[in-house]
Amino acid sequence: MYADKRGTVDGYLLRHPLDPPKPYLAYYLQNQWQCIKRADEVEIPDSMVIYSLRHLFASNCLTNGIPIADVAE
Repeated sequence: MYADKRGTVDGYLLRHPLDPPKPYLAYYLQNQWQCIKRADEVEIPDSMVIYSLRHLFASNCLTNGIPIADVAE
């Protein structure tokens, strides 16, 4: 499990990669998303946006038995 391997800071899984006490800011995530798309190493449908990943993550959690209350939190 990711949290077991990487740990959390104040209960959050995603932290700033260079300074873990800081949150993983939205602009940083957007920059990473753009780099992945530009690299063209992974087939990403044009209609897929970062928000789509939120739903993908939630669906994956629920499929793997994580309680909906935990996913919602």
